[in-house]
Amino acid sequence: MNPKLSIIVPAYNSEQFLLNALDSIPKAQDTEVIIIDDGSTDDTWAIADRWRSRNKDRFYNIRVIKLEKNRGVAHAMNTGFDLAEGEYIGSLSSDDWYIDDFSHIRQYLDGENDLVYFDLEVNDGSWWRLTPETKKHYVGAVKFIRREFLGDTRVPSRKYKEDLPFSSALYAKNPKEVFTGIVLKHYSWPREGSLSWQATQDYANDRAKYNENAGILSQNDKIV
Repeated sequence: MNPKLSIIVPAYNSEQFLLNALDSIPKAQDTEVIIIDDGSTDDTWAIADRWRSRNKDRFYNIRVIKLEKNRGVAHAMNTGFDLAEGEYIGSLSSDDWYIDDFSHIRQYLDGENDLVYFDLEVNDGSWWRLTPETKKHYVGAVKFIRREFLGDTRVPSRKYKEDLPFSSALYAKNPKEVFTGIVLKHYSWPREGSLSWQATQDYANDRAKYNENAGILSQNDKIV
């Protein structure tokens, strides 16, 4: 029997943050965790492997995948999508963490809803609310995706802002959506040195670099 949930954790040189992220994943026998070490040069893989050994009996399965070369978060996520066996797939950045035990959101993972949205807490303590109006602004890891609905849709390769065209591709498939209003995760924003922080800096200081790294080369990348 396949797991209900697959949680993908892409990680690159995340030794400072990774353990906190992994420990926040609610332990359940219907959940698999897929950690993708995207060619790290620090102790990320060793931390992930030790965590796997300590927690292997607390989950359906834990996979720790070591990529030999750093190819970016899009490739890491796509690797996780290819491996995931759960009915629903979520993702957790290595510097974020869950603040809820999933008990409230599970009722929405009913095999009928294609996209199940949740809200975020950010570093100043405020909340980002996901609604039909804000979903095109907060397009990151703010939802569970039904695996059969995801199909072969994958994240396009770029340094950052890869969630924009990915979410646009999901919306174009006319999903059945539900907005739960549950604050499920802490999003570590803003954090100096993160990709989202770098994108903000590039947008303010070097628009050409921002456009290149975000893949904004044509109107085809405009979110629908």
